[in-house]
Amino acid sequence: MRKIALRIPRLAKKRKHPIKRDDRGRSARQRAFKAFKGGSTPAQVATMVPISVRTARRYYADWKKLPQNLEMRYRILKAAYRRILPGDH
Repeated sequence: MRKIALRIPRLAKKRKHPIKRDDRGRSARQRAFKAFKGGSTPAQVATMVPISVRTARRYYADWKKLPQNLEMRYRILKAAYRRILPGDH
């Protein structure tokens, strides 16, 4: 007899604090990633974006893990989806 495994979807974990955004709607993480791309160090980013040095170092480690040219890959993928599924986006 074959057993059927049921997967129960997890509910999204609620955030402890809301994400603070600037006047353009960008989060501190997005602003930090952009600064790292421009060559800034975590210490410099901590002063530019009002975050702690510890958080800036964590964001830097996360940024280093990202694949190169992620934005370009995203644009290519999005364009491909538009061609395959026109009108859904």
